Amino acid sequence: MITPLWTTEAEVPPSQAVTGYWQSLLVEDDPDPAFRTYCNLFVARRPWRRGCIDDLLRDIADDKVAGVLITDTRLLRIHHP
Repeated sequence: MITPLWTTEAEVPPSQAVTGYWQSLLVEDDPDPAFRTYCNLFVARRPWRRGCIDDLLRDIADDKVAGVLITDTRLLRIHHP
């Protein structure tokens, strides 16, 4: 599972308890630092079991979380709800 967190500063925001920091991407390299945009990516690996992502999917449906990618470990199936 990959979760993005968008910021306007280069510092990595603190990770959430269930995810770990992976990498940051400079998305908008504006000459004015106030308009630069970074996408910080956090990852979590969970063994599959029925219902293990139900809460996450509910948060996505309720617009509490956006931009999540859910994939298997071999990246054969990628879901972007």
